[in-house]
Amino acid sequence: MQGYIYSIQFIETISHILTDGINPVIPSLKIVGNINQGNKEENVEQSEPETYVKLDTLGIFYKDKLITFANKDESKGINIINNKITTASITINYNDIPITLELTTLKTKIDVNMKKVTLNITAKGSIEEVKGNIDLIKIENINKIQDEGSKEIKKIVSEAIKLAQNNKTDIF
Repeated sequence: MQGYIYSIQFIETISHILTDGINPVIPSLKIVGNINQGNKEENVEQSEPETYVKLDTLGIFYKDKLITFANKDESKGINIINNKITTASITINYNDIPITLELTTLKTKIDVNMKKVTLNITAKGSIEEVKGNIDLIKIENINKIQDEGSKEIKKIVSEAIKLAQNNKTDIF
């Protein structure tokens, strides 16, 4: 739901490594808790283990070498550009009021010509949570929230593009 991880097949990763011009991106794993405690048999016998492995942000490759890890927003941006997720949550601020938007449809179309690349991102969603008082009946408030959501998506995608440019890798 957060949009910064996605499922990938091993064969897809190998294909990206072997294909010129495409560099792989794969979710990373993070160990949560004490590694020494996690190695004990009692850890896995508990209904809620003290130590466990979870999927985390994306690992960025150049050819077959891991070069860096993206943060959560960069990972979300990469997934939006690559059409790897269809839903995600974003948080915006509207008049200093945090609002969480649940994006239920995300689709990116990439147009490439000789001089520039254009991303056309279509997003649909709903207001999931409002942490303050705001009149959601007024259409001007809804329009401003929509504009702030568009700006946030653009910011997230721009961060992903900068990450790829700074690391000289084509992950898109």
